[in-house]
Amino acid sequence: PSKPAPSSATVQKQARNPVSRKQVEIVLSRSVAAGSLVFAAQTAGPLLAQSRESNPIWLLVASVAIVASLLVALLCSIVVRFVRISQGAVALVFVAVLVTWPFDVVTPHSPTDNQWLYYLLTVGTSTAAIAFPTRWSATYLFVVPSLYGIARMTPPGGAEPVPAAILDSVYSIILGGAVVVLITMLRQTATNVDVAQSAALQRYGHAVRQHATEVERVQVDSIVHDSVLTTLLSAAR
Repeated sequence: PSKPAPSSATVQKQARNPVSRKQVEIVLSRSVAAGSLVFAAQTAGPLLAQSRESNPIWLLVASVAIVASLLVALLCSIVVRFVRISQGAVALVFVAVLVTWPFDVVTPHSPTDNQWLYYLLTVGTSTAAIAFPTRWSATYLFVVPSLYGIARMTPPGGAEPVPAAILDSVYSIILGGAVVVLITMLRQTATNVDVAQSAALQRYGHAVRQHATEVERVQVDSIVHDSVLTTLLSAAR
C-alpha cells in the first residue's frame, strides 16, 4: 500500500523556521536589558563623583529606581513575561529622573564634565525602542536627549554653553538612533520571514491535500475497475 501523505498541520510543525518574530523579540529584549545593566554599572563612577551636587534623598531614590527597573526588565526578558511593560517602565523612570534632576541640584554641575545621567541616555532610547511602537520610540529618541541638553543649559545643570549642549544631544540622538534603526530593521525582517514562511506552508499544504485527493481518486478508480472486470468475467464464465 502507498504511504499516506502528511497533513498540512504535520508539514507546518516539521517545517517551522528557526527565525521568527517572537524569537527575535526575545533576543532583542534580553540583549537590551543586559546591555543596559552594563551601562548602569559604568555610570556608578560618575554618580559617586557627582553625588555631592544633588539632594542625597533624590539621588538615592533615583539610583534605586533606575537599577530596580533594569533588574525587573532583565528578569522579565528571561522569563518572557511583561517584557514591553518592564522595558517601558525603564524608559519612563529615566524620563522622570531626568525631569526632576534640575530641581534637586544642590551644587551646579561643572559645564566641562558630562552629568551621570548623560551615560544613561542610550539606555532610555534602547528600552523605549523595545517597549513602544516605532513612531513613539522615534519621538522618545529626539525628545529625551533634547531635554537633557536643555537641562544642561540651565544654571542648576551647570550653564553649559549652547554649542556643547547641542553637541551632547545630537551625539546621543545619533547613538540612540542607530539602536532604534537596528531594532526596527530586525523586527521588520523577522516579520517578513514569518509572512513568507506562512505563505509557503499554505501553498505546500494545499499541494499536499491535492496530491492526497488525487491518490485517493486513483485508488477508488482502481477498485471500481477491478470490481467491474471481475463481474464481467464471472458472467462470461
